[in-house]
Amino acid sequence: MLAYCWYSDRPPPEALDLAQSGWNRVAAPAPHEAGPPPDDCAIVVDSRHVPPSRLLMLRAAPRATRARMLFAGVDSSAERSALLAAGFGDAIDGNAVRSEVEQRALRLLRHREEAVLFRRAGPILLDLAARVAWISGRQLGLHPREFALLWRLAETPGVAVDRLRLLRDVCHVGHDPGTNRIAVHISRLRTKLAQVNLGGLIETDIAGAYRIVPIHASQPSTNALDRAAACCEQGAREKVGAKVMI
Repeated sequence: MLAYCWYSDRPPPEALDLAQSGWNRVAAPAPHEAGPPPDDCAIVVDSRHVPPSRLLMLRAAPRATRARMLFAGVDSSAERSALLAAGFGDAIDGNAVRSEVEQRALRLLRHREEAVLFRRAGPILLDLAARVAWISGRQLGLHPREFALLWRLAETPGVAVDRLRLLRDVCHVGHDPGTNRIAVHISRLRTKLAQVNLGGLIETDIAGAYRIVPIHASQPSTNALDRAAACCEQGAREKVGAKVMI
């Protein structure tokens, strides 16, 4: 199901309520929570009823998160231009109808799916399409949930993400089930990372949240990332070709 996150002090008006078009409305993170909203939803911001402190937080969000944001109710052309220049996905005035808002939100999600196929976690290259983690030309052999955790943490390297946020973003659980499933998956992930001398890549802070420790010296350059991505794609094609021959 398509999902959107609503940022406002008030319920969405009919023109902006994508739930009336069949979307699932996801609760926006509380102001004190670290990290972005779930990475599989569009973000609709009611520019007229969002506190200035929340706007500052949104402006400080990672570029990939800002690209999923649609600011609604921005009647000034100059303000819309400034938002687009700041890297936000879209901005519309107060006259838009829900069908237009929905199409713009869909465009943001499509753009995100096309644009974000690879991420880095230290020296590890994460291939979203294949759900594979690569290091030094070989796969780490991660379980899908382990890959999803590493992918989520790699979205905001250096930023601690708490257990409830990981439950929401990775396990798609909107409440606290009172289990240690995140701790178990993190432990297994760390064990596999330790096998390639990266046992300290994921750090736990004093509050029990997790973050990727930036390892700038070992991160490949953009050109190296492009070459690694090309190798991943070539390997996938060869694998498919081998299956066809068999």
